[in-house]
Amino acid sequence: MHAENDPQLFEAGAGDGRARAEVDQFSGLPIADEILVGGQWCQGAGERLFVQDPADGTLLAAIHGADPDQVDRAVRAGGRAAADDRWHDLLPSDRAGLLRDIAHRIEDAAGTLARLQTANTGKTLTETGALVASAAGTFR
Repeated sequence: MHAENDPQLFEAGAGDGRARAEVDQFSGLPIADEILVGGQWCQGAGERLFVQDPADGTLLAAIHGADPDQVDRAVRAGGRAAADDRWHDLLPSDRAGLLRDIAHRIEDAAGTLARLQTANTGKTLTETGALVASAAGTFR
């Protein structure tokens, strides 16, 4: 078993007296152990996944992945959404407005998103800041 999947590592707080990784160390926000399936948030019924900072091994989060049934439900929901005419029937200016709103939300959270991505991947803050800006740009 890899260290990142060791439940004792999570329960023991990485063995060095740190608290369990229930709160993100950068934003102070709780890491939700939830997935979105068919428009509803629920806890994943799959394997528990442990996310560590590759730079220092700090445990960032422990979350559950989806099980095969949840994946199937999500795929079916995606198919229904793709076939739904509500998006297609929106005026282009209304679709553009919704996409701009998403871009604004990404930009509003840019600092937190970049710090989380840096902790998760080990990339520099400069690089993850550029990735967040690129994500916002995708919605523009």
